[in-house]
Amino acid sequence: MLTVETNDPVDLDFPARPEYLADVRKAVKRVAERTSLDHAAVDDLLTAADEAVANAIRHGSPRGEHSQVHVTCRWRPDSLTVEVQDQGTGFMAPKAPAMPGPEATGGRGLPLMCALSDTVQIESTPKGTRITLKKASRT
Repeated sequence: MLTVETNDPVDLDFPARPEYLADVRKAVKRVAERTSLDHAAVDDLLTAADEAVANAIRHGSPRGEHSQVHVTCRWRPDSLTVEVQDQGTGFMAPKAPAMPGPEATGGRGLPLMCALSDTVQIESTPKGTRITLKKASRT
């Protein structure tokens, strides 16, 4: 069980396998309890983080399940930041990712992250991509 008693970052490292998505959601939710974010804001950030981790597993894991994904949660009383780091070859991030049409079978991850987070930073290099998502309290 993850306990969050200080405002130190919470770090998670796990193999690039989809079954770890639920553990990430639980950890982010547990850390979010330390903030003043309302339920809707937490749900938005959970969805954005889920998309970022799913993309890291699907696109940023050159060795498949032998690759690692690293997630860091940082919180302040009025905000929560989730950082997802993969080991992929990197990609050119669009300045304003557009939601694909209804017939598309993918491509919704980045647009959803941008729509559901207050800020999204993407740092992509040949050694991996780091996506940083932040949500702040509106009160």
